[in-house]
Amino acid sequence: MSNKKRKCPFCKQKFNGGSPHIYKCKKRPLNKTKDEIKFEFYKYNFPKISNKEILYKEYIIKKHSLPELRKKFKLDFKAILWLITYFNIKQRNLSEGSLLGVEKRKKYYKKNFNVENCSQTDEVKEKKKKTFLKHYGVDNIRKWKPFYDYIDKVIQEKYGISKSKLLSIKGKEFWEKLTDKQKEERLRKSMLSDEGQQKAHQNKKGYNSSKLETRIEEILKENNITYTSQFIIKKNKKRRFYDFYLNEYKIIIEVNGDYWHANPKIYKPNDIIHYCFGMKKAKEIWKRDEEKRLIAENKGYKVIYIWEKELNELKNNKKILEHLKLNYEN
Repeated sequence: MSNKKRKCPFCKQKFNGGSPHIYKCKKRPLNKTKDEIKFEFYKYNFPKISNKEILYKEYIIKKHSLPELRKKFKLDFKAILWLITYFNIKQRNLSEGSLLGVEKRKKYYKKNFNVENCSQTDEVKEKKKKTFLKHYGVDNIRKWKPFYDYIDKVIQEKYGISKSKLLSIKGKEFWEKLTDKQKEERLRKSMLSDEGQQKAHQNKKGYNSSKLETRIEEILKENNITYTSQFIIKKNKKRRFYDFYLNEYKIIIEVNGDYWHANPKIYKPNDIIHYCFGMKKAKEIWKRDEEKRLIAENKGYKVIYIWEKELNELKNNKKILEHLKLNYEN
């Protein structure tokens, strides 16, 4: 409680917040318990927050944190918690408080920057990129193989098991806590479904690729071209994913990040590309992409490509669209 003097609810005498006066006041009701006397003090000096309906609304419905309540009602944490207990209102535990903080930060960044956290803002991304380049020689930590070695080492030292084993154990524990309805919903979106495969594929692609795809998506929307993103073609029960399928033209557009697809104008056949799920030589990536192209063409689709380097050089959307048309004609 602040050092500002408060009044005794019984004799109206001013005193410091921590004074035991209220329990010794000669005018206090003799039939009240210590907690009841304490509540009378809060009710007299802090009438709003001492109302159960108001406190419940602020703490449970509006989900205000203790710092927010302290700022609004000028009452310290200990006193607020005492009132919460006195009114029999369920107090949030550390885990619930932490999740609430995350939720509020997401809303703040969504409202002000249209992202879910500060790491997704352009300013922070650029700063991280410069830091990675300075210390590790790459613009994304996921491109640095020792990063994965370090994670494996930490998990082995902390838990005495491998990363894959730990993930398996945690996954089983998480599954056991789900309701039947939640399990059914997760199975529907699991790796066995097209929807689950699409999400898993998007997560593997990395930041640069998704940013490039967003730019192509903007161009397609500007020109009223209908499309399907993360288009799936199945062969031998295996799914292949393509960035965009133009529904009216039977055209597939593949947007290739220079690093993730090992741009032949930048990388040599034996150069190593590090993914979060492993590493591949450039020539292996080229072979995989060529197989994808042949599968699509054998199904009657026309496949055109645009590289990150080309997108950066072309700059404006009109030139990018002309480039795509030229690729199609050739």
